[in-house]
Amino acid sequence: MRSFFAIVAVVSLLSGCASGYTYDGGRYPDKESFNAAVDMKLSQATASVSPLPAPISKKTLVFAIPSEQVIVRQSITNFSNMNGRGIGLGEEIVARPLWNAAYKGLKAFHDAIVRRNIYQNVKYVELDTMAPDLQATATEDAFFYSEAQMGAGQWYYTSAKAGKQAFAFDRGGVDMNARTKAFVDAIQIYAIRD
Repeated sequence: MRSFFAIVAVVSLLSGCASGYTYDGGRYPDKESFNAAVDMKLSQATASVSPLPAPISKKTLVFAIPSEQVIVRQSITNFSNMNGRGIGLGEEIVARPLWNAAYKGLKAFHDAIVRRNIYQNVKYVELDTMAPDLQATATEDAFFYSEAQMGAGQWYYTSAKAGKQAFAFDRGGVDMNARTKAFVDAIQIYAIRD
């Protein structure tokens, strides 16, 4: 799930214990401090987005991501496929905070779009698949994350005017705030073009 958000996990499985996690340039010794850091950094990134005085699109944006349960299920499958065996309990305990952070990272982009005030309305939808293919209508654009193959995740923006387009944004920002700003700026450009 690394392809859609800036998270790096350093997990050393020695005696079934994690040596720590790394997220957005910071290192955290345990899952509690890691989870707190993820929540704080995502909240700060959303708060750093400057709202527009009025929406620039009268349309509704349907923002869709896989549910947390789907992310967990797919992550367990990916582990099994990569390692040729099922995931162990200790490995799953170590990895669960990462899967949770993946879900929170996706959802935070929704919160940032809402805060920016680009669209008249934003609908949040959780999906039961990692590979959706949503269609747009005359009044609704669709924006969704799809990962049809492991490690090949991609955001898509679909409008009635332009059809389905792979969504790209500058992921090279120095921190979560910069990457979130780049993400929201790119969404705004898509909304203006349509």
